[in-house]
Amino acid sequence: MSHRIKSATVLPLEDSDIVKESLVECWGEDYNVIENTTIRGVECDFGVTKKTGHAYSTQVMGLERNEETGKYELVTYNNAVGNSKDQKIVDDTMSKVYTSFAAKKVKKVLASQGITSELDEVVDSELEIDGVKTPTKMVRVKILSGIKRTTTTNVDGDTGNLDGGI
Repeated sequence: MSHRIKSATVLPLEDSDIVKESLVECWGEDYNVIENTTIRGVECDFGVTKKTGHAYSTQVMGLERNEETGKYELVTYNNAVGNSKDQKIVDDTMSKVYTSFAAKKVKKVLASQGITSELDEVVDSELEIDGVKTPTKMVRVKILSGIKRTTTTNVDGDTGNLDGGI
């Protein structure tokens, strides 16, 4: 009986370089990010393994290509088999990976327009909407150079309406 599970991600195949950078950044020193490896019996472009432990038990998660959707699928294992602590680590870290990926993608697009930017590290944050706070991840993108004209943006009230702009 297999306890392997797969789920869709928003990570596009075309940006595999950014996906790898985000995985390496967010999984940290206790894990290996391996290209073209087998995770839970599935061939994956990227796999994440613990640096210590027995061979099969070190497999944390993988990203398998889905050519039909053009996105990666997450391959991991069912937390009902006693690995719930590890599943929480996968969930929390992949949330950081998505945030890191989005910021790196913005940086890449800005660079293609001649705009130099810098990224801060992904941090835990809260988003408050209508008085309800929701935990989230955040990363700051700083524009360093490349903007050739000044812009003005005014924010009115809680609705987020923007006046002015480019």
